[in-house]
Amino acid sequence: MVDAGVIHSYFVGDVSPAGRPAAVLSGLLRAVRDSENSGAKYTVVDTTGFVAGHEAVALKAAKVEMLAPVNVVVIGDDRPIQRLLKCWQNFPAAHITRLSTVDVIRTKSAAARREHRSRLFAQALAGAQTRWVTVADKALVRGNSSAANQLPDGLLLGFVDTARRLICLGLLQALDVRNRRLLVHTHPAAESAAGIIFGAMALTTAGEQLDLETC
Repeated sequence: MVDAGVIHSYFVGDVSPAGRPAAVLSGLLRAVRDSENSGAKYTVVDTTGFVAGHEAVALKAAKVEMLAPVNVVVIGDDRPIQRLLKCWQNFPAAHITRLSTVDVIRTKSAAARREHRSRLFAQALAGAQTRWVTVADKALVRGNSSAANQLPDGLLLGFVDTARRLICLGLLQALDVRNRRLLVHTHPAAESAAGIIFGAMALTTAGEQLDLETC
């Protein structure tokens, strides 16, 4: 909401919805609910660019079905878009509006996108310090990725409140199983979090994404 003064975030744990579709859908539904509960008359959902492949189609279709009735604005006419439109055929709860792709499209390279994400992660981690965080009193949500199973150094963590809203980010440094605590590069607010969600990617403290195979 413009000038609302309150921003709620939900932690997915990755920069692509491909590996965390359930978390993406859950976070979206919670965010829309937050918007409605705050009194918003309209809620605009800007979906991701994940549109190609069966998994992408399934996720987009689920979003429309769960949020119905909705007005869906579809931009472009390429093959993935045609597949999405086929999903919503004869689905009266979704009113489809078609728009043509503009003649001049400003695209970002993969390197530019990665650099932009690094800056955002660095901002989110600014002022963080390495500290021990007790996990005995916290709900732990592990993902289904190999990263969450290996627990590499720098693994991205999301510290959340009782409503699963994101409080702050953290980067795993070490695990103390005996004393049930984690050594994490994070903010003091992490210690009072109700739960920890394990991500599917690793970062340096400067926000740069690490190759999990070399962690």
